[in-house]
Amino acid sequence: MVMAKISEAAAAGTAVDMSGLFGSFTNDLACRAVMGKHFRNKGLDTQLQELIGDTSPLIGGFNVEEFFPFLARFGVLSKAVRVKSERVKRRWDKLLDELLQEHEALASDHKDRDDFIHVLLSVRQEVPEGQELVSEADIANMTYVRAVIKESLRLHPVAPLLAPHFSMSSCSIDGFEISENVRVLINAWAIGRDERYWEDAEEFVPERFLDGGDAEGEGNDFRFFPFGAGRRMCPGMNFGIATVEVMLANLVHRFDWELPLGQERRDFVMSEVFGLVVHRKEKLLLVPKPCV
Repeated sequence: MVMAKISEAAAAGTAVDMSGLFGSFTNDLACRAVMGKHFRNKGLDTQLQELIGDTSPLIGGFNVEEFFPFLARFGVLSKAVRVKSERVKRRWDKLLDELLQEHEALASDHKDRDDFIHVLLSVRQEVPEGQELVSEADIANMTYVRAVIKESLRLHPVAPLLAPHFSMSSCSIDGFEISENVRVLINAWAIGRDERYWEDAEEFVPERFLDGGDAEGEGNDFRFFPFGAGRRMCPGMNFGIATVEVMLANLVHRFDWELPLGQERRDFVMSEVFGLVVHRKEKLLLVPKPCV
């Protein structure tokens, strides 16, 4: 679906909203993996994205009452957050109930219960001849692609402060005392750019994650943990990286990319909007040119 839309834009010579396209892709893929269906089929992708957008601030937002305890006596802010949380929860319940009812109604009908591999093969058949997709089997040999992704995550972690944690009891970490009932934030963004741990920390150098480089990027390499670490790390790490690998490899393999007419490199805005999950401040508009 993504490649088909980009191919249409390439044929017409028009710019593509890559930010929106990537958002729809990841949203669609996650829904397919979890619920066995594509949300775009019924135009529910916008509804889901709005729900996620309303939920993220509730999960990762700051409550002033936690930092100024005297405000908690009034409970105004906490009450407002609870009201909004309940409202968002009801919207989630309604959407999920509809999905569950639909799955139950189609329990005996397998025509809409295709597995993940079948979907990828179906998309591949829609691609014009001579424009082959990069497969998962090819990805295993593309070590530089994975290095590029890891280096991008080092400089631009999706969750710069990871998920907030709460200390259940007092403890000491490397001589630093952490009290009980304290919210703990880990600045993965700063660690990824710390010159004490990274040579040329502000430079984009994917080679550091290749064999022979100075970064492992997994296991016990605690300089690099965009998905967290330990028992509480993100369970979707491998799924997320594999998804980006397949998409990035296909985008580079099948298309050359140019800036829209009249736009120069110096005009390219790379600013980000901070939140539980960071995203670009400006839409990423690029013009694809077929190269396969």
